[in-house]
Amino acid sequence: MRQTSIGPSTSDAKTKTMQSPQIQTSLAESFTKGIAYEKSSKRWKEITRAITMYICKDMIPVYTVEKKGFRDLIKTLDPRYVIPSRKHFSEVELPRLYGECRGKLEQELGNVLYFATTTDLWTSRTTQPYMSLTIHFINDWTLCSRCLQTSYFPEDHTGEMIAQSLKEALQSWGLLEERQVCVTTDNATNNIKALQLNDWTRLQCFGHRLHLAIERGVKVPQVDRAVGVCKRVVLKPQDDDTQLTKDIKVRILNYLNEKYADQSTQELLDMASLLDPRFKTTYIEAERVDYMKVKAAAEMESLAAEQSKSAEGASLPPVEAAEEIPAKKKKKSLGSFFKIKSRKCQADPQSERESIEMELNSYLQTVEVDGETNPLEWWRQHEAYFPRVASLAKKYLCIPATSAPSERAFSTSRSQERIHLKLRPATPRAPAGYR
Repeated sequence: MRQTSIGPSTSDAKTKTMQSPQIQTSLAESFTKGIAYEKSSKRWKEITRAITMYICKDMIPVYTVEKKGFRDLIKTLDPRYVIPSRKHFSEVELPRLYGECRGKLEQELGNVLYFATTTDLWTSRTTQPYMSLTIHFINDWTLCSRCLQTSYFPEDHTGEMIAQSLKEALQSWGLLEERQVCVTTDNATNNIKALQLNDWTRLQCFGHRLHLAIERGVKVPQVDRAVGVCKRVVLKPQDDDTQLTKDIKVRILNYLNEKYADQSTQELLDMASLLDPRFKTTYIEAERVDYMKVKAAAEMESLAAEQSKSAEGASLPPVEAAEEIPAKKKKKSLGSFFKIKSRKCQADPQSERESIEMELNSYLQTVEVDGETNPLEWWRQHEAYFPRVASLAKKYLCIPATSAPSERAFSTSRSQERIHLKLRPATPRAPAGYR
């Protein structure tokens, strides 16, 4: 009886081997795979930088690089890469990345003509104090916001110490105080005093003021149980409002009007409104419109003179004059004695101030813009028609209405605290704009 073969035949095995040949690794390749990258090699630098960016971007503790799971992951991805120590990242790679980011930001700020800032103070869970400073400016009609620093602030939180620290912060970034339009802060007494000592224009954080206004407005016995609902109230009076609702709205509006009634704040808000194509003179009191137009024209004239002076300073130095050669005297013909001198009939050139006022009036007479329009995008399209007004708009439309940008830096820090359990004052923090 013939037995049936269970396993594959020899010819089938040969065919299968021929169909899927196995590629053997050469001796040189096997040897190369076992050699670690040199620290000067391009590949080693790329991976090290990627890990450094990962630590910064995701705010990962530096000691992560010493954890076994992370090291196993890196080894699996590229066995030839030997990860440096935690000390190398904290003392070499992170400061180097911070230097690069700061250099880029300093280069960007070098082209900024006017800017606004926000600042705030915060204490961590371990009672370590920090101060943040953010900057806001318009570049190519794009509103740019950057966190300059969130630095350890161990000194007493007095107005004098805060004033000095803010001055030093601007100086460290090469920013001129006279280029700062205003500083937006909360209502803390020490912040207010600091800006007064520095003689800096201050804008009250509208978010804080609105919150306080609503709290004060709803302090009525009848609505104690409905505070949450009342905080969403719309302030514009409606025909169907109850008397209680009207009273609450009046209290809120009166509080806001009282807090924003000082002259410097009013002028700041009126100027920003005037230069916003959506509003112009709509929200400026009628008796103040002419005054604000005169003030805007004066500022534009000053800006034009400043830009002209800067252009002259940037021009090439004059070439030394060569010795003058006396011109050869020309003989006059008989007919030249009978020639009548032509009278200049050209009109006197229009003065710079008149040109500015005409441009400002033309801007104010432009077609009404929809309230949802992006004012910076509008100026991008109309800058060529109103160049002088546009220069002034870049100065005032960069002002933040709230101090939220500074507080946002602390919100990030709080998230970091939950991971790290504590913030280390000695650790430098890179500018947030480039995280």
